[in-house]
Amino acid sequence: MKFSLKQIPFFALLMLCCFVLAGCLSHWFVDSTSRLQVLNDTEDCTLLGVDVVKSDHTYKKWIDEKVLPGERSRVVEEDWVGDFTLRLRYTKSVDGSGEELTATESFSLDGGSLFLVIKSDGDSLQWKFK
Repeated sequence: MKFSLKQIPFFALLMLCCFVLAGCLSHWFVDSTSRLQVLNDTEDCTLLGVDVVKSDHTYKKWIDEKVLPGERSRVVEEDWVGDFTLRLRYTKSVDGSGEELTATESFSLDGGSLFLVIKSDGDSLQWKFK
């Protein structure tokens, strides 16, 4: 079988596509990190951070920044896959002042990118991954 110079760009493009797709598909099977971004969709709360609560009831900060109402946090990547309790630290103010309150929820993290939307419903907060 003979190859001409005209076929080389086609085969190079085909090989490039295979390498790119192989990298993307491998994340479905071996992604051991979770990337989190939080949207503060409340009108009267400032988010102060999101922590992962460990089995010994200590915690590790995941997102540690003020997220004012209507804003998004930066994306933070950590090596967490499995069942965890997440703790949200927040205040009932639009500028982050006041008493720090906490709310917790249990979640199963499978790795990949997570977008957490926090809404307020009266005196409680609603958590929803999108």
